[in-house]
Amino acid sequence: MEVLLAEWREADISWVNDTPPFQRELRPGFELIILDEQDVNRAGSARKALSDIFSLLQNEASLHVVVYLPERLDDHSLRQWIKERLGNPDVTLVSDAHHVSSLMRVARSVYLYASVLELDARMKGKRCHTVHPAFAGELKAEVEKWLMRGCFYRHPETRAPTSLLSLVGWLHLQREKRFSFTGDIYALGFSRWKYPVLRTYFQGANVHRISTASNVSLPEGATVVVWGSKPLREYPGGESLTEGDNKVVRLEDAFIRSVGLGAKLVRPLSWVIDDRGIYYDPRTPSALEDFLNSTCFSAAE
Repeated sequence: MEVLLAEWREADISWVNDTPPFQRELRPGFELIILDEQDVNRAGSARKALSDIFSLLQNEASLHVVVYLPERLDDHSLRQWIKERLGNPDVTLVSDAHHVSSLMRVARSVYLYASVLELDARMKGKRCHTVHPAFAGELKAEVEKWLMRGCFYRHPETRAPTSLLSLVGWLHLQREKRFSFTGDIYALGFSRWKYPVLRTYFQGANVHRISTASNVSLPEGATVVVWGSKPLREYPGGESLTEGDNKVVRLEDAFIRSVGLGAKLVRPLSWVIDDRGIYYDPRTPSALEDFLNSTCFSAAE
């Protein structure tokens, strides 16, 4: 159990894991209020549920509060109502388009209506205040009851039976890789057939395909993705770009080789994504070279 709880906290996962982390800097030690769709349905309205949660707060005027709520509710009128209700302008609203764990990690306490995220917050070691507690027992007993006893897990890739601990490790890896790149990235010189594949390799980012016809002005310091090792100016759409002013990420076919690449337009089985160089170019170090030189591999690895 101790290993599971430690891995849960280290993995930074929750019940929903396909959303990117919240990356704006928040002042540490805030109070986190969580409202989900089920809470709105239970209470009858978002304002009723929030009013009940607010009643749990102490010394409201002095608190820094972050309110995490469904994206559809995040509007100006609700923001104004929350600030007036708390009598406190130091309020940040964050929609559930962002991952809740990135907020829980730095929150001082978590306030909820009747959400299953109460158990998640307790597993992360947070002090919880809940209008209608559903997990009032000792933490280990609650985890055993809701996540282990009578539960059967299958691995998402192999479909073979697996343990909860193994599944948590897999989710950790998936989130780490999916959100290696976030925000806007600009792809230079990619053909139309490669573009959908490119987007699957950068699922955590907004990918913009740039060509000579695009006539798009890239923001300063933009992340630019290219195929191969040519200088930026040699790619369509990159004629005015310089390496030093942009973060350059290079792609190439990787070591699990696809059959029928090239003219047959076969979807590749693997690509290398390298933000330092590329593995076959000896002129500069590559991320692979740095990884192999600096990593202490476990016996399993």
